[in-house]
Amino acid sequence: MLLASLLPFNLPGRHSAPTAEVRRRRAYQLAAGASEVVVPQPHRFEVHCASGELWITYDGDQKDVFVAAGGSYVTDRFRPMRVTALKPSVFEVSWIAPRTPARRASAPQPS
Repeated sequence: MLLASLLPFNLPGRHSAPTAEVRRRRAYQLAAGASEVVVPQPHRFEVHCASGELWITYDGDQKDVFVAAGGSYVTDRFRPMRVTALKPSVFEVSWIAPRTPARRASAPQPS
């Protein structure tokens, strides 16, 4: 079950200094035995278990990952993963991408 999707933003009248990365987050709550397929983006990708216990698997791969409450897993693969709750669990996924510099319009060259 999707709890929330949090996107970075600035409130009117508040300004923040530019950061070196952009973070996108999504939180999930799962009952024991339930699972969710998560598709990583081509950036650093992290699963953080806020409560419960998670079992992370990849189709066709023998490597299983277990994450307890308070723990995190940073993926080394960019393909869909199945996150299964071994107990009632809340977890958050974060996509972290480097911030790309803004492009400046070039000034006209004198002729």
